[in-house]
Amino acid sequence: MEVLQKVARVKRGKGKVIICAMLAASLAAAVEERNQRSGQAEAVVDSLQAAVETLRELLRESKRLLEEERCQNIILKEELRNQLLRDADSLAETEVVRAEKGILSIYPQGDLKGAKETAGSPPHIPVG
Repeated sequence: MEVLQKVARVKRGKGKVIICAMLAASLAAAVEERNQRSGQAEAVVDSLQAAVETLRELLRESKRLLEEERCQNIILKEELRNQLLRDADSLAETEVVRAEKGILSIYPQGDLKGAKETAGSPPHIPVG
């Protein structure tokens, strides 16, 4: 306080004014710093909220696209199933027509099944 009085060339007893001025300046600086920090915190919170909202929108869009793909997959599976059934029916009809006309298949399926069963099991060799 004595140093401040000498620098300011203030008489004794006038130090209270200097101290009050210093305290007021310190208080004003602290309030300003708090306001700046508060403003920065609010800016960070606003930025994070904007990012979260963007991510939520992306999630909603992804869910919508996923649901569309699921529906499309269901439709495609059903169409494939129907096509396979139509093909199986037409193959059966062809076999019936061939049988009625007396046309034999070059590779009859019944003979192939028997051959597969025979080839699938090892031959029995008698030991003797």
